[in-house]
Amino acid sequence: MLRTRSNQSQTLHSIKPIKMGTIYILKSFRIRCHQCRLEILARLVSLKDFRKKKIVGRKNS
Repeated sequence: MLRTRSNQSQTLHSIKPIKMGTIYILKSFRIRCHQCRLEILARLVSLKDFRKKKIVGRKNS
């Protein structure tokens, strides 16, 4: 359980430079559980390219 905190800081720090859109999506979800947030953050990081393309498409439109 203690490791989740160290991982959380790393994931949050690494996800910030990706795109602000991802953080906005996470805030919209308003996830209270840290573990659930970590899982979604990990998925967003793994799907960086897909998310970037999707967000870019939204910005253009």
